[in-house]
Amino acid sequence: MDIEIIGEKFASAEGDADVNHWLACELAHQAEQTGRPEWAWLLAKIAGKSDDQVRHRRNAWVMYLVVLSEIEKDIRPNISFSHFSQAYKYLTKTETSRLVEAIEQASEEGMSVRAFGAFLADLFGDDPESRFVARYGRFEREVKYMIDMSETYHLSNKTRRALVFLRGRLGRD
Repeated sequence: MDIEIIGEKFASAEGDADVNHWLACELAHQAEQTGRPEWAWLLAKIAGKSDDQVRHRRNAWVMYLVVLSEIEKDIRPNISFSHFSQAYKYLTKTETSRLVEAIEQASEEGMSVRAFGAFLADLFGDDPESRFVARYGRFEREVKYMIDMSETYHLSNKTRRALVFLRGRLGRD
């Protein structure tokens, strides 16, 4: 199938995301299979998405195919494509059967995407200290952003001082 046609179908599926997210995932996978190196960029441009969003949909479909090869039931109605995209990150880092078990557990327990991501990180991710350091860095950047925004939105001096104090307590400037 021509990638432009796939792109139009992808854009249509994304436009009706509540019903067609999985169709968009499958179409992103088909677009990659065309062999054109710009497949993600092209779909992103047509659909008004980022190429990362397009790749996440492709990753979800690939992970879905892996799960489908391991279990016979379709668990997609119980979890979103984002769960599968999260799991895809660990596809080469662990045994497929363990990853499929984690997805099944998320489906059974109705885990949110965020909780599932943390669950996967605990099972298959880097050591806890490196995860803490990464999260701490994100928190520190968020505090700096909040300080900058506090001036833009004219928050009270008391609020700004509290944010600056917090940033100072984080140990870096």
